[in-house]
Parts: sequence; structure tokens; C-alpha cells
Amino acid sequence: MNSGFGRKRYFFFIIFGALFLIFSVACGKAKSDKDAAEINKLTVLEDLSEVRLFKTIRPIELNGYDDIAMEPEISPSGEILFFNNSNATGVHSRLHYAIKRSDCLFQYQGGLEGTISDTKDLAPAIDESNNFYFTSLREYGKSSLKTLFKGTFTGEDVSGVHALDGNVASSIPGWLNMDCDVSTDGKFFVYSMARFRAGEHIPRQSNLVIAEIVDGKAVQNKDSAFYMKNINTDELEYAPAIAKGGLELFFNRGTIAQEGQDSSNNLVRIMVATRDSLNEPFSKPRKVAGFGDEKDVVEGVTTTADGKTLYFHKLVGGVYKIFVATDRIDAGASSEKPH
Repeated sequence: MNSGFGRKRYFFFIIFGALFLIFSVACGKAKSDKDAAEINKLTVLEDLSEVRLFKTIRPIELNGYDDIAMEPEISPSGEILFFNNSNATGVHSRLHYAIKRSDCLFQYQGGLEGTISDTKDLAPAIDESNNFYFTSLREYGKSSLKTLFKGTFTGEDVSGVHALDGNVASSIPGWLNMDCDVSTDGKFFVYSMARFRAGEHIPRQSNLVIAEIVDGKAVQNKDSAFYMKNINTDELEYAPAIAKGGLELFFNRGTIAQEGQDSSNNLVRIMVATRDSLNEPFSKPRKVAGFGDEKDVVEGVTTTADGKTLYFHKLVGGVYKIFVATDRIDAGASSEKPH
């Protein structure tokens, strides 16, 4: 996306065909660093509005690539970065990948030709077995209402692309899956489900849902509402990122201006929630601070399997670039218990 709304807090809404969208907005102004004693209190003070998890935030360099870079996804090994170019209207959004040389330097390898369609293809996710997931509207309203697709990353491309089997897609027009993420072991799956009203390009609802990957199919967890009871609200929840085998969840939460209000009331923030076991619901989420101030647009989180390195995209001078967050502050900020 290469256009913005100046210095105010706004959503960016881009429609795939008539329905699908990717949206971005500035996060709130980060508070100053908290000392170690205060951070230790965060486990019990889950109603705190912000938590700073990373000390160091830097832009990455994509050597050999000079276009807009958005929607990053880091492989479980931490060695391959997947992303897409601009998702702006009229741009052919495609998936790309690059190889890590250092925390801030990646060598561009090219586009993932096996994922290309005549519509937008973006928002990648991958597990340790190279099962590759992404979003596309190639079938929506034509042969199905499916928007999540799956293939196999071969090391240089994605083969065997097909609509994701299972029961995560809606059968009701106007509802669709906007994005997803998968755990390192390929078993735990989180996706968004959004509802659009005819003639509108902003979803009326968007929540996150838990599923399991069983025999290559995404099967919704019957207890998803219980596990996500502290996550989903009347606001918009989307863009999940799984860490620590499902014990930690990053996502975006968006607030939309009501009818008659100025759209400067729109707000989106990157949130994080944790839990001590896979049998428990996620905690009340907190906004992750430190990625930028209220003038910045930040979104599209992905983390390494251990949650210690995080990537996201940010609007800089009218151009989206990918940033990396390192030097994690773990003292009470999230669960470290094994599962």
C-alpha cells in the first residue's frame, strides 16, 4: 500500500475484488521504557493498556528488491522471510521471499510463481514442514467462498496450490477469511472471520477463530469461543501471529469511527495475549508499545517460533517497509512455561 492519510490515525482499507480487504493504521504513541520491577508486575496486571516487549527496533534491508514490502512471515527456522508487495487498488499483489544474512539484512530470491493468480495473493504463513498458506480471492464468488489457500514451499517456489480444505470458510456471502497463521508444528491454526455488508468495504465484524490442521484440513475447534473469550470483542480482531506453540498470540485490534464521527477516531493497535497451557483461554491482551508513535502505521506481525524476534511492516515516507524487533524483554511479559 503506498498511500496514506497524513498525520492522523486512520485505517487503510483495500478491497479484493468487491469484498476482501487489508487494512492498516497508526498505532498509539508508545510510553517510555518501564524498569524491570514494573515489568515483573505485568503478569498479574493484565489490564495495563501497554507493554513494551522489545528493546531494539530496526528496519531491514531487502538486498535486490526495491519495491514496497508488506505482510511479513518469518519461517520457523528464522532464515526465510516471506512477504508481498503493495496491496493498493490496481496493483498486482504477489508473494515473494528472501534469505536471511543477518537480523537486518535479507537477500531477495524472487517471486513465488506457483501462488500467482489474476487477483491479489498475499498474507503468507508457513510451518516447519513447509506447508504454505496464503490469502487469495481467486475463487471467491465464483466456484466457492474460500479465500485461504495452501501449497508446499519447495525452497524456491510453492507447488500444489489449492483451496484450503476443512470447515473454516463461510457458506454465507459477505463473510470471508481475511488472513491466518499456523504454529511451527503445523497443528495449531488461527484465522480471521469477517462480515461485510453489501455496498460497504469496511467489515462490520472481524474475529479470530482457532482451528486444528488434521490430515491437511483446517477444522474449527469446537471450544474456540472459550479459548478466545478475552480476545474477540465488538471491535475488529485480525492478522494473527502464533508464537511459543500456541501459548502466545499477537494480533491487530481495530476500532472504527461510528456513523457521524470523523474517521480520525479510527485506531488500530498490535496486541499480545498469553496463556500457560493449550487447555486455557488466552489472557486479556495488551497493546505492544515501542513500534512507533501516533504518526506511524504499523501492522502485520510475525514472530520466530520462540517469540524472541518479531517482524512487522511500517509506513515510512509514504512507503511500506519491514522492520525487525529484537532484544526481547521477557521478565513477566509473557508465559515462558513449557507445554
